[in-house]
Amino acid sequence: MRPTSIDQFEKLYLGASVFGLLNFIFNFDEATRQMAQLQYGIVFLVIAALVGLGINMLFWFFIARRASNVAKWILTVLTAFGLVSTGMRWQLMTSYSPLRLTLSLLVLVLQVIAVAYLFRADAVIWLKSKGRQGPVDVATFE
Repeated sequence: MRPTSIDQFEKLYLGASVFGLLNFIFNFDEATRQMAQLQYGIVFLVIAALVGLGINMLFWFFIARRASNVAKWILTVLTAFGLVSTGMRWQLMTSYSPLRLTLSLLVLVLQVIAVAYLFRADAVIWLKSKGRQGPVDVATFE
């Protein structure tokens, strides 16, 4: 049985992914205008969004379902990079629509909290043991 911290990670991380997808959908026109300025097409934008979602789902799968400590550390580094990047892009981000800015920050906060759950004692033990150790549900044996 997976520890509570991994369950919490899963809920928060998947929630962040859903809000990220909603951010893409609700702000598609704004993103399309920005991509047009950079001479990228709509197809590129959609493919980039799908690849990003796919990568998120791979991290979720390898951490929450396969107990990959390596995936945990890669996600941790990428999340830290996201925090630094947000700080560096803050002036640009203030030009976003209020909805886009709110959803972007919500995604980042949910990801940071989700990653923090991976460093709680029960999650650390579970990930180090590749999912073989952790709390046991005694009801399973009844």
